[in-house]
Amino acid sequence: MAFARIVHTDLDGSTDEFDVTFPYISQTHVKVELNGTLTTDFTFISSSRIQMDSMPASGDDILIYRATSPSTRLVDYQSGSILSEEILDTDSLQAFYLAQEANDVSTYVINKDSSNNWDATNSKIVNVANPTNAQDAATKAYTDTQVAGVSSDASAAAASASAAATSATNSAASAATASSSASTATTKASEASASAAAAAA
Repeated sequence: MAFARIVHTDLDGSTDEFDVTFPYISQTHVKVELNGTLTTDFTFISSSRIQMDSMPASGDDILIYRATSPSTRLVDYQSGSILSEEILDTDSLQAFYLAQEANDVSTYVINKDSSNNWDATNSKIVNVANPTNAQDAATKAYTDTQVAGVSSDASAAAASASAAATSATNSAASAATASSSASTATTKASEASASAAAAAA
C-alpha cells in the first residue's frame, strides 16, 4: 500500500473533486498528474480535498501524490532559538515523508525477478526510444513500420511474380501460334510442290 499516492483510473467524466488522503507539510507538496502529465490546474477546496479546474474527460487517469522538498530544509536551526514542538515536528516530518515517498517510488520501479529478468508486472513501458542496436527493445511503432515494409515488399514481389507468370503465359501462347503458323506454311509449301510436280508431268 502506498503511503502518499492515490490513483484514479478510467474516470467517468462527471467527477472533478478528489480526496487527498495523506498528510503533508505544505499544499505545494501535493502534486497532480492527468494522464501522466503534471498539472497545476486544481484548487484546494479543503485541507483534504482538491477540485480540478476543468472536468476530466471520460477514461482519463489522475494520480495524486506527495513530493516533499528534498533539496531545501524546511527548518534551519539557529543558536539560542527556542525549539517548539511545531519546529521539531516539521523537521522530523520532512525526513519521514521523504522516506515514505522513496518507498512509494521503489514500489513502482521495474525490478528483477527471481530469474534475474526485468519484470514490468504486466504494465506498459512508455516513452521508449526506437532501437538502434540488435539487442535493443523494439517499440510498437518501430515494429509496425518494419512489418508494414515487409508486407509492402512481399506484395510487390507477388505482383512482380504474377506479372512474370502472365508474361510467360503470353509468350507460350505466342510461341504456340508461331509454331502453328509455321506448320501451316510447311503444309502449303508441300501442297505447292506437289502441284508443281503434277503440272510438270
